Parts: sequence; C-alpha cells; structure tokens
Amino acid sequence: MARFSDIYLPSRGEFLALWGADDVEAAVRAFQPGLMVEEQVVVVKDGSAGAFAFTPDRQVTMNAYDVRVRNTVGAGDSFNAGFVTANTLELDLYDSVEFACAVAALTISTDQLPDVNDVNRLRSEKP
Repeated sequence: MARFSDIYLPSRGEFLALWGADDVEAAVRAFQPGLMVEEQVVVVKDGSAGAFAFTPDRQVTMNAYDVRVRNTVGAGDSFNAGFVTANTLELDLYDSVEFACAVAALTISTDQLPDVNDVNRLRSEKP
C-alpha cells in the first residue's frame, strides 16, 4: 500500500521494519525502485531527531524544534496534520516538513492546539 500512496508518513521504526533496513538511507534505497506514484512524497518522522523527507528527485532533512516537552501524545498525528495542511497551503517540500515539525513541537510543548499563526511564529523564531 505504501508504494501506491501520494503521501506516506511513517515513523522511523515503521519505515525501517517495513523495508527490512537498519537505517533510513537503506530503507529509501529499498523503497524507491518500486514507486508506483510518480510524484510520491515520503516523510519519515524521527521524534526528537526531526524528520527526513524524499520525493523521486529531492531529499530534505529537518531537525526537530528544541522545545520543553510536556506530553508527547499526539505528536505523530499532529505532524501528519501539519504536513497535509502545509501541502494544502501549497508550501514546497522543505517548508512543508518544517511546518509539520513546528506543529508537532507546539503540540508536545503546550496544552493548546496550535493554529497557523502559532506555527508561523515558531517557524520565524527558528535559528
């Protein structure tokens, strides 16, 4: 199913297990030859390490935001929602991954659901 998806958003553990690899780069090499969707986007979530994204012709690595963690429940789902929202806003791959990382960071560091203004404020503060 993953090869037939336009957007595939696994966690690092899921991605490695599915493709029988020890690291993300090896999993990417195993995954890419069988792509069934020409414009497919794969974004591998890696918790406090950030995220790694690739398309057939581009790769992006994004560090996680350095925030004080209050609760990690919902971080992955928030990341996914942030990435889809960024795509709806027609952001490019880099900005979409950055946006998603910001949504996840706000989710785990506050008691409120972030809105676009909160996300853009955090993104503007990133060094």
